[in-house]
Amino acid sequence: MARTPATGEQQAPDSGSDQALAPITGMMSSRLIVLANLLKRGALLRYKRLAGLSSVEFGLVAALGRRPPMSVARLADAVGMDKGQISRALAGLVARKLVAKAVNARDTREVLVS
Repeated sequence: MARTPATGEQQAPDSGSDQALAPITGMMSSRLIVLANLLKRGALLRYKRLAGLSSVEFGLVAALGRRPPMSVARLADAVGMDKGQISRALAGLVARKLVAKAVNARDTREVLVS
């Protein structure tokens, strides 16, 4: 309840104030999640316009930008997707020459993506 400055009486908070919100929406963590989602959506739209990247492709390129080179299995763990979905997205990225695949020199059974 809020007090009016002149009379000191209590009144119900207006629906536009933070006091009227549910406790979870007033928490900083939920606000950060909303902000992160908005920034991600903006980045996805930008990269879709600039390079024609889908959200999956954007996630792969972003993960590779942080820690290249990576195996497909490690990349799948980093982005939280299955290897089949990643392989399909990587095929398109390789065809457009946005990422490169190479055989791992230490283990020739493994392919590294960068």
